[in-house]
Amino acid sequence: MAATGKITLILASLLLLTACDEQQPPADLKATTELLAQAAPSEPVDYKCEDGSRIQSQHEPRHDRMVLYMTDRAVQLEPVPSASGAKFEADGIVFRNKGDTAIVQRAGGTETECRRIEQSR
Repeated sequence: MAATGKITLILASLLLLTACDEQQPPADLKATTELLAQAAPSEPVDYKCEDGSRIQSQHEPRHDRMVLYMTDRAVQLEPVPSASGAKFEADGIVFRNKGDTAIVQRAGGTETECRRIEQSR
């Protein structure tokens, strides 16, 4: 095989390898996509409380907070250390949850236990 033929074969091979490489997504694209999915707000969780009220919580990982929707308002709660489960608080309101149970302490100290309820979709 002539030198020109060998060079042409090598260049063609390199071109094919480069084209194949460009079709592969960057290695960090998958990781970035997974991080964005984790940062999306969770589905809202509905609770029925012992005092007859209903609340809804929604975790927002991107902002590292919990939004608690109550009858009269919505409150953005910040995470605080907890021995077990999750705990968020702000404006005198404390929201603790573990599994399907949550405890809400309203401003002024009134506390009620709440149970997760499934919503039909």
